[in-house]
Amino acid sequence: MASKKTSAKDDVNEAQDAELEATHALELLAATVGEPPKSSLKAILAGTTDADLVSVGKTILSSRIVTDAARIYRKAWDFYQQATDEQKRRLRGFSKPLLALAVQQALALEKLDRQRATTNASAGVARAGQDKASEAAQSRAIELRDQAHDALRDASGRDEKLRAQVDAAFGTAATAETLAGGLQQTAKLLRRWLKSDDEALTGRLELASLDESYAKELEDAARDLRVAVADATNRPVDAKVTQGALDRADGINILIMGQIIRAFDGAHGIDPTIPRLVPISTRRLFNRNTKKKAEAAEPPHAGSDAKPAGGSVELGDG
Repeated sequence: MASKKTSAKDDVNEAQDAELEATHALELLAATVGEPPKSSLKAILAGTTDADLVSVGKTILSSRIVTDAARIYRKAWDFYQQATDEQKRRLRGFSKPLLALAVQQALALEKLDRQRATTNASAGVARAGQDKASEAAQSRAIELRDQAHDALRDASGRDEKLRAQVDAAFGTAATAETLAGGLQQTAKLLRRWLKSDDEALTGRLELASLDESYAKELEDAARDLRVAVADATNRPVDAKVTQGALDRADGINILIMGQIIRAFDGAHGIDPTIPRLVPISTRRLFNRNTKKKAEAAEPPHAGSDAKPAGGSVELGDG
């Protein structure tokens, strides 16, 4: 049976749908668990530098953290609501206020990630539009310059001196500036000819419809070209959400998620009725020890640096 193939667009749409579902789940959870104490974030970040947070946060996509956060925190809350007092006592390292903080920071991360994605997309559209405008202005300028060159050479008759003036004004299209300069010089030359006492020359100009309006058209094309190129070159930098700020938010979420995962792991080791919270999208950040309890109970060999079960990325340990 042939397998169904999916396009890159389908994959992107599925990822966007998953992010929307995760965001909605977190919003519902936030409405249930409430707001964390105002000082809780400051307390949990004490001793952890921004550099620590960024160094870990930059190693993973924000969307992966949000996806796991929605699933893990939902599972943690579902269990905690129906847990017995004894089970809750076993959950050292976890509390409802900590979960409220975790949900709050996950939503804050999702918002930052969305803002940055929107900004980048808007900037990309703007850049494409500016580049297209610049290309169109250059194309029109070249066509107009070539037309003016041929028309003025014809208007010069057989006068080699006048033809030399046309060729000198023509210039090159090596750069946008030389192209604009050629248009300006051609317009200037046409105006000088229009004021000439040479009746034959002015008569040929009239027959060729080479008048003041055409000189102005050449000048306008030169100005439009310079403006379009400047817009495409001097693009404003939108720093509403920097990558560093997003990486820091990633690091905060990894720190809090790690504490919650370890709390449930530790409680599960004492009371197997308490579930483990298994990361999926972020699993490479959390080095889980899946050895059997019997194996974990064995004393480590001399010089062993084995980590306890549930070991993971921890920040601020120095």
